[in-house]
Amino acid sequence: MPRITDDYGDLVNFSKTTVIQAQKAYEEAKGILNNVLTELETCTERFNKLIFEIERCGNGLEEYRRQFDSDSAQPGNMEIKMAILKRLEQQRSMVSTCLRTSCREFEKLRSKITMEDSCEDSDSFSESTMEDSVTEDISPNGITR
Repeated sequence: MPRITDDYGDLVNFSKTTVIQAQKAYEEAKGILNNVLTELETCTERFNKLIFEIERCGNGLEEYRRQFDSDSAQPGNMEIKMAILKRLEQQRSMVSTCLRTSCREFEKLRSKITMEDSCEDSDSFSESTMEDSVTEDISPNGITR
């Protein structure tokens, strides 16, 4: 085992127990960080899917708008314009539903992350003093400061 010295070159003496506690705290912190990174990746994937869905619905609405404004519907032909308007309303309703669903999903993700943060905060009070001192460099969301 290599000899550890402080800034002044004096030997520093660590007990085996202290080293083992520090290693355990490090492994636990590493596990928490990995969990947070995995959750972040999952949330990012969900976020990107929701953005894609919103953009797809927006593109559909834009296409309907172009059709409505095109010359294919003569100004005097109210039946055609009313049919197009009805389709536009259905599309708007679909986009509105998609946006509401997206907002609910984001709120679920936000509350899940908030609950995990509060659980991690309450768990930290029950840890030993040694583990507290080692994990002080890790924020409540598990990311190293």
